[in-house]
Amino acid sequence: MRKDSWSTNDDILLAQTVLSTLRLGKTQLTAFQEAGEKLGRTAASCGFRWNSEVRKLYGEEIRVAKSEGKSNKNKSVVDHDTVLSIKEIIEQPSEPVNSVMDNAMNAIKIEYNKLYDAHEKVVAENNLLKKRLQENLWTEDLSLLLEIIDKAKTITGSTNKKTSAS
Repeated sequence: MRKDSWSTNDDILLAQTVLSTLRLGKTQLTAFQEAGEKLGRTAASCGFRWNSEVRKLYGEEIRVAKSEGKSNKNKSVVDHDTVLSIKEIIEQPSEPVNSVMDNAMNAIKIEYNKLYDAHEKVVAENNLLKKRLQENLWTEDLSLLLEIIDKAKTITGSTNKKTSAS
């Protein structure tokens, strides 16, 4: 499985694989194994190439990917306390299927409401930022206009002085 030289495309694929793996909260070792399979190289050679050459080019991206990975590990789309496992469903035959479905639907509704509320907060913040940006642009435009008027007054004043002196 030996391949000697690394191409630019190999380096890019290695970087993309490592960064996407880190974003998922997985380790670099896992990334090296995945990259090795994609590139037809060993995980060790991918790790060596990453550490000796490629990693230096992606400092900020690595930091962001690791941060996303940590937050993705801590987030759960499903509330595990309210969802029954298959084993629990089988062991509770006395509970009607409708009740299990109701519990599942309630869990989904709760999660939906949480996501909807988060979405609404993001939309409100986005609108506020747009408004602030627009206000900032008007302020900058007004300042530039006043500067132009002042320059025009200065130029007009000096032209009037020359005309009246003649």
